[in-house]
Amino acid sequence: MQPQTERVTLTEHGSRLHISFRYNPDAIEVVKGLPGAKYCGYKRSWSVSVRYRKRIAEAVERVEAIFADEAEAKAATLKALDDEAARDPLPEVRGFRCYSRNGLWIISSPFSPGLVQSFKTIKGAKWNGSAWTFPSGAREELTAILAPLRESQIEKERALS
Repeated sequence: MQPQTERVTLTEHGSRLHISFRYNPDAIEVVKGLPGAKYCGYKRSWSVSVRYRKRIAEAVERVEAIFADEAEAKAATLKALDDEAARDPLPEVRGFRCYSRNGLWIISSPFSPGLVQSFKTIKGAKWNGSAWTFPSGAREELTAILAPLRESQIEKERALS
C-alpha cells in the first residue's frame, strides 16, 4: 500500500505503515489517535501497525480534509487582501509598477540606492531579482515612501508647464 496525495504519503515498511505530511497540529492530533501511533523522527513520519489499515484510511481522509480546509481559508484570505489592495491602491508613481497578488504588495521600479535602503527598512521586504515584495501589512510604510516621490513628480510636471 503506497497511496499518495499532494498532502499525505503512505509507505509500507514490513508490518508498519508510515504516514508523512507537512507539520500541522490538527493533523498530528488525528494521527496520534490511531492505536500504537509513534512518531519516527529519522523518517519524519508517523508509524502505525498495518492491521489498522481501515482506521488509517479514515485518518488520512480526515487529515486531507484539514489540509483542504486550510488551503481554502488561505485562498480566501489572500483574495480578501488583494481585493482590499485594489480598492485602496498605493500612490501612483511614474516608472513604478505597484500591485497586489497573493496577499503581497509587489513593486518594480527604476533602481535607486536611496529607495533600496528605504525598502530594506520594511519588515518582510524581499527582492526577487526583478521586483520587491512586501507583506500586505506594509501598506502604510510603502505609502510613506511612495507619496513623496509622487509629490515630487507632480511638482516637476508643474514646473515644466
